[in-house]
Order: sequence, then C-alpha cells, then structure tokens
Amino acid sequence: MKIAITGHTRGIGLACVNQLREHDIIGYSRSNGWDISESQKLVEEIADKDYDVFINNAYMDIYQELILNLLFPLWEDKDKCIINIGSYVIDYPPIKKAKRTMAV
Repeated sequence: MKIAITGHTRGIGLACVNQLREHDIIGYSRSNGWDISESQKLVEEIADKDYDVFINNAYMDIYQELILNLLFPLWEDKDKCIINIGSYVIDYPPIKKAKRTMAV
C-alpha cells in the first residue's frame, strides 16, 4: 500500500510512520522541502504519485483544510482513503472564551 503523510517527523505523524513502516510511506514536511501552504503543489504531487492513503496530519492556519478540499474531489470516486487528523487544541481561544461566558 502506498501512503502519503504530512507532518511525519514528530508527534502523531511520526507515530503513524512508525506503525505503518511495512508499507510504502512517503512523508511531506518542511524537513524534506515541502510546505503545506503550497497546497495546490502538494495535492498535485499526491495525485500524481497515485497513493492509496493520504494522512493529512500537519496543521498550519487554513492549509490542512485547503488540502482536504482540493484532494477530496480528485479521490471521492476512487478506492482511496483520506485520514484527516485534527484537534480542538487549534480552537483553544474560542473554547476558553466560551468557558468564561458560561453561567456557573
């Protein structure tokens, strides 16, 4: 199985790479010259390489969502899988604000 992953050099991304090492897995991160803010370029690369699975792990502003929105239409009718890893941590300020306004 061919797997592409963003943010593969540490944290959850590195753990995924370690768990899936028996597969053909390629990482895309700053450490090997990729920048997820160049979303179109990244999606073209992933579509070109004909991966079976894409793990959308790296977070940076709006780019993780943009990558998902660009790749999904290319893959939606194919036997491929996108795993999008996200966290409420990125939304911490709104959560903190909501807690302050809650009645006790």
